[in-house]
Amino acid sequence: MRAPALGGGSGRRGEPWAQASSTLGALVAAALLWGGCPHKDLVDISPGARQLKPEQYKEIRERWTRNRLVIRTFDSVINATVTYLSAELMSAYVARYARDYRMTRAERRRLLAARLAEVTSHHEFYMAATTADRAWNDFHRKKSIWRITLEDDRGTRVRPISIKRLRVSQVHRHYFPYTTVFHKAYLLKFPRTVGGKPFIDSTSKYFKLMITSPMGSARLVWFLKPGGSPRIRPAAPGPAQGPAREPATP
Repeated sequence: MRAPALGGGSGRRGEPWAQASSTLGALVAAALLWGGCPHKDLVDISPGARQLKPEQYKEIRERWTRNRLVIRTFDSVINATVTYLSAELMSAYVARYARDYRMTRAERRRLLAARLAEVTSHHEFYMAATTADRAWNDFHRKKSIWRITLEDDRGTRVRPISIKRLRVSQVHRHYFPYTTVFHKAYLLKFPRTVGGKPFIDSTSKYFKLMITSPMGSARLVWFLKPGGSPRIRPAAPGPAQGPAREPATP
């Protein structure tokens, strides 16, 4: 069994890595649910696998997720929910995914190695967004009305290497339940080095994703634990279990 690379590729059909505008009331409710206020949780950006259980995925996903709702003249301009794909989150995701699909230990090890290789070669984000006008939801286009940048605590700012629009399926909505029928989903990739030096690592205090346009701007911030934490070897997967019964909504 082969899982596709982040953002596409051949392999297991349905994995999230392989598609509106909502009413103002719905967007406000979503923003309140998914952290419309500044998110102060400290996160650990250090590399390496973690010993995690499938049941921990929901909590860890929420810890790495930020949301911003921008309103202008009593109308929603953009509602963006973004999850940073960290090594910790990928460890939890693989544990959950492997249980859901009853993968063997060897399949789980291969999937974990592939996911960690992807997220340690780039800074990657999963973003689900709605805009007031459907035509504005064009982040993947070269002439998009939006400008997205990633900035560290030292003021270094970079543009994405790529922005890929994803074809949303029910699997996306299961693992990232803030992705509704009104959202378009994207995979954002940024470099890990700038000028030959590491860009955002365990010595950083925070990093922020900026989404800007003439209609409005959104800033999403992740505060980091000082120095990160030591690398942990992945735990050997336990016996295969049945599919998860957790509902697809938080």
